Amino acid sequence: MIYVSSLAHPRLLDWLAGLDDLTLVGPLKGPSEPVSCHPDLLYCRLGAGAAAPVFKGREEALGPVYPADCVYNAAVCGRYLIHKKDLTDPALLEAAEEHIRAVRGGEMLFVPVPQGYTKCNIAVVDEDHVITSDRGIAKALAEKTGIDCLLIPPGGISLPPYGTGFIGGCCGRAGDVMIFSGDLSAFRSGSLIRSFISGCGLEIKEFPGLPLADIGSIISAEDILSGA
Repeated sequence: MIYVSSLAHPRLLDWLAGLDDLTLVGPLKGPSEPVSCHPDLLYCRLGAGAAAPVFKGREEALGPVYPADCVYNAAVCGRYLIHKKDLTDPALLEAAEEHIRAVRGGEMLFVPVPQGYTKCNIAVVDEDHVITSDRGIAKALAEKTGIDCLLIPPGGISLPPYGTGFIGGCCGRAGDVMIFSGDLSAFRSGSLIRSFISGCGLEIKEFPGLPLADIGSIISAEDILSGA
């Protein structure tokens, strides 16, 4: 199953439909209209591996004004859960900790960052590699984890009516493929991103001619854990 915005470009939706069953997300009841179809406001993937489950939050727990719309917008890499302290829904913390203990045989480590829209700002490549344009996130990862973080300049990703979207929101991993919502060729950090992902042994799927758009991540799932 792949969770993707119902407003994603038809070319992306058609390609994803050939890969797996789709769940088109949105509009969600709580978040504001520009992001109301963003899967990463309700779903959190508990790792980067193929078998990592996805946690589904409660739609009624979301609100239209920050930080009420980002209580599930965490990123999980290896044994690390990355999010802004005191914002994370307790049910997500519990599910992540149970999964990490079961899979890794140790406790979950919480990495506090200054950005509540954490998953929006992090493209999770694998358990040890991420991409972000947020310096606060990059600094926290460097100080508290062994995760290799590619820091890119902000901007250049569409999210109307806002000035820019974020790198995590325009992509996602399914199997051994990192899928982007548009074309990296027109993105100023595109060559760096391609090199970084290829160095992790993954393939890249792009859509030539389409600008990168923040659609709230592309989230693949084999199992769903509910926070209801």
